[in-house]
Amino acid sequence: MSERFCPDDAVLRSAIQIPLSMTGGKSHGLKTSGFLSMGLMIGMCVPRSCSQNDVTGILDRAISLLPLNTSAMHVSISCREDRNLSSDRRAIAAIVICSIIGFFILVGTVYDVCILQIPSSIRLSEKRSIQAIQDEKTTLIYSGASNPKGGDEFQQVASPPSILAKCLASFSVYTNGRKILSTAQAPGSLNCLHGIRFLSMSWVILGHTYGIMLTVSDNMAEYVPVIFKRWTFQAILNGMVSVDSFFFLSGLLVAYISFKEMNKNEGRINWALFYFHRFWRLTPAYMLVMMVDICLFRYFGDGPIWPQQGIEVNYCRDTWWKSLLYINNFFSFNSGCISWGWYLANDMQFYVLSPLVLITLHRSRVAGTAVLLALLTGSFITTGVISSVNKLPPNGIDLNQDINKPNLYQDLYYEKPYCRIGPYLVGMAVGYTCILHRTGSQMKFTKKGLVFGWVLAFACNLAVLYGLYGHFNTEPLTSDVSALYNTVSRTAWALGLGWLVIACSSGNGGIINSLLSWAPFQPLGRLTYCAYLIHPLVILYFATGREVVPHASDLNMIYYFLGHIVMSYGLAFVVSLAFEAPMIGLERVLLKRDRKRTEN
Repeated sequence: MSERFCPDDAVLRSAIQIPLSMTGGKSHGLKTSGFLSMGLMIGMCVPRSCSQNDVTGILDRAISLLPLNTSAMHVSISCREDRNLSSDRRAIAAIVICSIIGFFILVGTVYDVCILQIPSSIRLSEKRSIQAIQDEKTTLIYSGASNPKGGDEFQQVASPPSILAKCLASFSVYTNGRKILSTAQAPGSLNCLHGIRFLSMSWVILGHTYGIMLTVSDNMAEYVPVIFKRWTFQAILNGMVSVDSFFFLSGLLVAYISFKEMNKNEGRINWALFYFHRFWRLTPAYMLVMMVDICLFRYFGDGPIWPQQGIEVNYCRDTWWKSLLYINNFFSFNSGCISWGWYLANDMQFYVLSPLVLITLHRSRVAGTAVLLALLTGSFITTGVISSVNKLPPNGIDLNQDINKPNLYQDLYYEKPYCRIGPYLVGMAVGYTCILHRTGSQMKFTKKGLVFGWVLAFACNLAVLYGLYGHFNTEPLTSDVSALYNTVSRTAWALGLGWLVIACSSGNGGIINSLLSWAPFQPLGRLTYCAYLIHPLVILYFATGREVVPHASDLNMIYYFLGHIVMSYGLAFVVSLAFEAPMIGLERVLLKRDRKRTEN
C-alpha cells in the first residue's frame, strides 16, 4: 500500500510476514530456505497514535482467528519512524568524509587538467612544430641553402611535478577515467580473463536479482515451482559457482604476476609490499561502500518494506572490525557486516597462504606440485567430512530444511576457506602453466588432445551446472552423494575454466578467445570489483523501496536484471573514480609501484 493513500493522521506500517508453508496457499510442495525465503508481507496504514505493540497485538489477534497452524508462525512487524538526519552522527560523519573526497577529486581534476594536461598538450604541439621546422631546415642544409646554428633555442623542458602534485593528480577524474575506460591491450597479458571476469560478475548479479526480487514479488508461490522445473533455470540455481570463477581468476593472477616478477628478480619478491598491496587494493573501496551502507543507505528510500534502520544489524557496531580484518567468514552469516563480504575474506586468506605455493613451486616444480596437491587433498577431506556429518544439501537452497533453523550450509561450508580453496589452487596451477608458456616452454596440443580437452572441460562444467536437476525435481540426493558433490564440484568447475584459459593463451581458443578478449570487456573487467561491492545495494534499493509489489515473470526478471547490470556498473564507475583509482594512484606514487602490478 502506498503512503500517499494514507490519511494525514496515519503512518505507513510494514507488518506481518508469514511462511507460505503455513498459509494453506498453493506452495506446490516446495519449501525453501537460504536466499529464497517464502512469506507473506502486508503493508497497511494505522493512526499515528498506534504504537508497534498496538499493531502487534491487533495482528496477533487477527491471525489467531485464521484457520492456520499458528504455533510455529513468525510475525515480523516494522513501523516507520521519522528519521532525523540532523541527529544522526553516523550519517553526518559519512557525508563529511564523502565531501572531503569530493573536494580532493575536484581540486585534483582541476590541477591535472589545467596544470598538467593542457600545458603538456601545448608543449607537445610546440614540439611537433619545432620538429617540423627542424626537418625543413635540415632539408635546406642538404640542399646547401642554409646553415642554421642548431635550433636548440626552440627546446622547452618542463620540470617534473613534485610528489605532492602527483598525489593530488591521483584524484583526477580525467586521468583515472581514461585509464579505467582504456581498451588498449598490454603485450603479454591474458586478454581472455577480462571477458571471464565480466560474464562471471553478470552471472552473480543475475542470481542475486532472482534471489532478492522473488522474496518481495506478489506471485512467488506460483512462479518459483514453475521455474524450478525448467532445466535451463539450473544455471541460475547453481550460479553460486560464479564466485568460484573469481577464486580461480584470483589464484591465476597471483601466480602469473608473481612468477613474472620472480623470474625477473632471481626468485626475490618484497613480501611486505606483496601483502600491503593486496590490503591497499581491496580495503579503501570496501570500507567506503560499508560506510555508505551503514550510515546513509537507510535514507535513500522509503516504503512499506523499506528497512527503516538499514540492512545491517545494529549498524555493524560490533561487527565492522571483522570485515576490516577479513575474518568475517569465520562467524555466523547472520551476524556479519555486509554479508557479501565473505568472498573478500576468503580471497584475502587465500592470498596470505599463496607464498607457500609460490616459493616452493618456483624452486622446485615437484615440491610445488606436492604442496598444491596436499592443500587440495586436505580441502577435499575437510569438505567431505563436514558435509557428510552435518548432512548438508548440495546447494544453498535446501528443500527440506526448516526455514526457521540456521542455515548450516552457509555457516559450515559455503563461507569457509578450507572448503573453498580448491578453485584458487587450480588457478595458481594454471597461472604457473601460462608463465611457462610465455617464457619459452610452449604448450603444443595435437588435434585429438584439443578435442579431448574441450570435451572434458565442457563435461565438467555442464555436470556441475545441470547435475542437480533431479535433486530439485524428482528425488533429493542422499547426504553421501551431496557430500561428494560439495567436495569436488567447485574444483571441477575451475578445471573447466583452467582448460579454457590454457587453450586461449596458447592460441587454441578460436572464436571463444576472440569473444572473451573483446576490447570493451577490459574496462568492464576493471570495474568488476566495485560492481561486486555495490550491486547488492542496488538490488535491495529497487526491491524494498517500491510502493507497488513487483510481479515475477520471465520478461520482468530480464528487465530487472538488465537494469541492475547497468546501474551497478554505472555506480561502480563512480566508486572506482572516487576511491579505488585514487588509492591505486597514491600507492604507485608513494611506493613507486609498477603500474602493471597495481592493476591486478
